[in-house]
Amino acid sequence: MMPREAGFGPSPITYTYTNEFGCDTKTSRIAFVDLTPKVRLGNDITIFKGDTVTIKSTVTGSYKNDLVVSWSPTTGLNNSSIGRPVASPSITTLYILSAKSLFSNCINQDTIIIIVKTKIQIPTGFTPNEDNINENWVLEGIEDYPNAEVKIFNRWGGEMFSTKNYQNNPFNGKKDNSTLPMGTYYYVIKTGDDVPTLTGFITLVRGGQ
Repeated sequence: MMPREAGFGPSPITYTYTNEFGCDTKTSRIAFVDLTPKVRLGNDITIFKGDTVTIKSTVTGSYKNDLVVSWSPTTGLNNSSIGRPVASPSITTLYILSAKSLFSNCINQDTIIIIVKTKIQIPTGFTPNEDNINENWVLEGIEDYPNAEVKIFNRWGGEMFSTKNYQNNPFNGKKDNSTLPMGTYYYVIKTGDDVPTLTGFITLVRGGQ
């Protein structure tokens, strides 16, 4: 009987030997059919550089459930021998999760890519006072997102600024060349690279006000 026909688990096997005089000799043993481990990782994950994420996995299989898991590479993982480690790679990394049955040495694996993006540095305010110091709202790292859309709104939801070319058209505290009043504004940054939309508030400060 083939292992597939027997199914997983223990199965008795009887060996029969017949000699030249027609006498039979029998002996039996137990054969175990193990399950191949199943390893499932989700979709690839995108994070900002410096952030962390827990890699979720599902590992099942093996007749006695004596599975050992290991990750490769180990760089950027807080623990390479658990199913759900915390990952913080500094660059985009392809990770391989392997599961091995200690009972039969059967191995299976799956892969996932942690995509690391540049973290945009977002100042909480700036001072466009025409003194040539801190005149623009500088977003460090925005140059790595050429398709990013940046919008600025006032407290009533009115759009004060919008661009898809921020590196060459930064927010300077003006709308249609008219100076905007000092105050708090709301920003929305959509990078268009499978990274969550960034939102928050900035304060526009003008000297002498």
